[in-house]
Amino acid sequence: MAMPESWRSNLDAPRWTEGQDRLLAERYATAETHELLRLLPGRSWGAIFHRAKVLKLPKRDPDARHRRYEATSVIGHLSEAERGYLAGLFDGEGCVGLYKLVRTERSGRYTSYNVTVSISNANREVIEWVNARIPATIVVGKKRSAKHRVVYQWTMGGGVRPRIFCQEIAPSLIVKREQAELMAVGWLHLSNAERLALYWRMRALKRAPASGHLSA
Repeated sequence: MAMPESWRSNLDAPRWTEGQDRLLAERYATAETHELLRLLPGRSWGAIFHRAKVLKLPKRDPDARHRRYEATSVIGHLSEAERGYLAGLFDGEGCVGLYKLVRTERSGRYTSYNVTVSISNANREVIEWVNARIPATIVVGKKRSAKHRVVYQWTMGGGVRPRIFCQEIAPSLIVKREQAELMAVGWLHLSNAERLALYWRMRALKRAPASGHLSA
């Protein structure tokens, strides 16, 4: 199975600098998660966690480790009409993915999880409309044959923004509501066994027939 684009970009990220290592060593144990992500732009939480393992830094303080991310809206600036259109588009053409990545290093075997939300459409204008309002990444797919059209994909990975996106858009969804609600809660506070159970639950929901529910 091909590696998700968000993982590939993480693996190809620039080498850690001495300044970043020093900052991580000073703040890793006590800083809140969202603060570390802000101080180390371009680094996912999985990359930060892995680097801390490589540097053999002390474990994080539980109070800091389990604090929720700073609540920053992702779609709050959109009009009611735009939010409605986005929800319908995401319900029909979107995807909520929780991916598992296993790395084997000299110091051991590590499993990390990455959530990605995306919308795919053969109409580039639709994808550009989404990206103009919620800047992320646009991926251009390859044509499988002359009969197939090029598919464009808006994708947003990481930890904070996809989680908040799911939190804000879930009430407006029908088909993908349960998937969005599961991701809205997050997973960093879960044990390894609970994270694995969540991963398999998300996979099961993707295979299950659509069974959306409407609220009055």
